[in-house]
Amino acid sequence: EIMKEKKKEDPLKLFEQVIVDLENLMRQNTTVTDFPVSLGGAYVNRGNIAQDVNDLEGALGWYTHAIKVVEPVVSQNERDIEARRALVAGLVGRAEVLERLGRYDEAIGELNRAKPLAHPNVDNCLRGLTDCYTKLRQPEKAEPFLRQLIALWKEQDGDQSPRYIQGLTSLGLNLLEQQKSNDAELLLRECLAICEKAQPDDWTTFHIKSLLGGSLLAQNNYADAESLLLAGYEGISEREDKIPPEAKPRLAEAIQRLVVLYDAWGKKDKAADWRKKQEKQPSKVPTSSEK
Repeated sequence: EIMKEKKKEDPLKLFEQVIVDLENLMRQNTTVTDFPVSLGGAYVNRGNIAQDVNDLEGALGWYTHAIKVVEPVVSQNERDIEARRALVAGLVGRAEVLERLGRYDEAIGELNRAKPLAHPNVDNCLRGLTDCYTKLRQPEKAEPFLRQLIALWKEQDGDQSPRYIQGLTSLGLNLLEQQKSNDAELLLRECLAICEKAQPDDWTTFHIKSLLGGSLLAQNNYADAESLLLAGYEGISEREDKIPPEAKPRLAEAIQRLVVLYDAWGKKDKAADWRKKQEKQPSKVPTSSEK
């Protein structure tokens, strides 16, 4: 048992010894830029390990160390690709931890510092900025970063790819949160057409159908909204066992749209029936960034 425990600890101890060795080399050779970059990369990896075990304050410290040692190298030579990569990793790592701690404004600051250095690999920065502004309930600030992300995914993966579909869905939600129901309708119709061709039997296709119904509901187009909302609910419900745990609330949200529809339409009996279904659902409704 003791030997097993020692084997578990050894890799981390060895890694921390590498950090100590790199720190000593850097002190002894202050003019060699390779050492701070290597040390910064090691700090980032140590921060990743800490973050994986939910030691968020520890991770924050390691990422901060990485930024501190690598930033001077980048300031001297912005063309040093390895130094830029290590600095971006430190900044994005700090932003991830700050977001998990609910310190969204600070996370946004780090991501804005990382974004110009991260080109052309800006995915993580754009995602982080989108998530932070969404959690701050500032969808109008999230929208431009989300549009950049969608354009990037379309260029990289094509307009039938899961990432592109995910991006369009998120943008549809974003527009609905901004009460831009007409814009949301156009975008969600495009998204639904892609999904019905690329993944007709996937639960997310019916989620998008429910969202499209929600955009029509917001425009008081109750009759057209009803057919989409019912079809969306049925499709999600029939595929409930295929929905990943983090997306389970989509079914409750589909039901909620039907409650809102029938209340707004004056069909109180139907609203009451759907409200009974709603009461049986889990109470947690996540932010749109989780959708």
